[in-house]
Amino acid sequence: MGIAPLIVTVLSLIVILVVSRKNLWGAIFIGAIILVLGGSNPPTVLLTSTKTMLHPNILILALALAEIPLIGKILEKDILQVFNSIDRRKATILGPSIFGLLPIPGGAILSCPIIDNVMEGKGVDEKVACNIWFRHILFIIYPLSPSLIVATTIAGLNILNVIPFYVPIFVVALTIGWIFYLRTLKPQPTNSKIRAHDLIPVMLISLAPLLQISLSIVGLDINIATFVAVSIVLVISVIYVGVPIGRLGTLARKMKIWNFSLILLSLIFYTRVFVMVSAATISRIKFGTVLVLFVFPFVLGLLTGRVQLAASLVLPILLSGDGFVSAGMFIAIFSSALSGYLMSPAHPCLVLSVEYFKSSISGAIKKLLIPSLLLALISLIYGIALDMFLLY
Repeated sequence: MGIAPLIVTVLSLIVILVVSRKNLWGAIFIGAIILVLGGSNPPTVLLTSTKTMLHPNILILALALAEIPLIGKILEKDILQVFNSIDRRKATILGPSIFGLLPIPGGAILSCPIIDNVMEGKGVDEKVACNIWFRHILFIIYPLSPSLIVATTIAGLNILNVIPFYVPIFVVALTIGWIFYLRTLKPQPTNSKIRAHDLIPVMLISLAPLLQISLSIVGLDINIATFVAVSIVLVISVIYVGVPIGRLGTLARKMKIWNFSLILLSLIFYTRVFVMVSAATISRIKFGTVLVLFVFPFVLGLLTGRVQLAASLVLPILLSGDGFVSAGMFIAIFSSALSGYLMSPAHPCLVLSVEYFKSSISGAIKKLLIPSLLLALISLIYGIALDMFLLY
């Protein structure tokens, strides 16, 4: 196999960036079709990817994704009241971070109203970037982060042993976010106090993952569990706020909730096509150390919008050569993949946030580019230093 799949992959990314200004999910589908046509067996790739996208569990998840923005919109005023009771710079960090811990697809939408309110006067691109940044940087030290669990498992590392080494990078990420997004945001102290009653909306939001986890523990498929959990919370939210059924339909049409489902389906389709067309070629390419630890994972995270996929392609390269992955190497690779993922057009949280704020992917990427590169470069230097001085 030659470099043709790489060229086609880059071309598809360019098309996604251009067409997404008009239609996000349509752009991702078009980018995927370009990959299909660049493959060696287009009919098979197209059929397999379509079957993956239309799997009943995926369709159920797509329905859940359409319900999530409705929940956020219904509870928006009550949620904002809670975060209006604290300094808005703290709310800008805590809002996306807290909702980022909820293992629910599309959860980035829930923190969008908070960011929109506390960053009043800022541009929509900056709001998208801030929402994405503070939502995801906690993943590098969160032991229940699916991406971190998958990556450490592939690397053969104990996640609880890696996290302590990752704490300095988390502090760096917080500092970068503060400098680029919050430094010029003036504090607005408030005299209002949070009452127990005010926390009910936050508790309702938290109920969804609790139900999801409980249902999955008893054996229900995770996607079905997600749909059931989100549906239950939606019904409770409607009753709690007292939203008329007619008003619910109006909200759904106003927010165009079907776009969120179509975005998910397009991303599933794109990722499957990428794996079938480009992954095999990429995994065979031999790079130098810096490229493996930095460029390769960054580009893969950017192209795929999947940290797990980037890790699954890069980590085996090290394992096949040295037979092991050190904590330093892992931190460099995972941070680079995460940095590329943060501003990937195939990243669901980014495209959903762009949809909410009516921004553009290219505009959001411009706001994320320098902070993401800084995080990746600092992690690379830190990782190499760890690798030099530590045996683990």
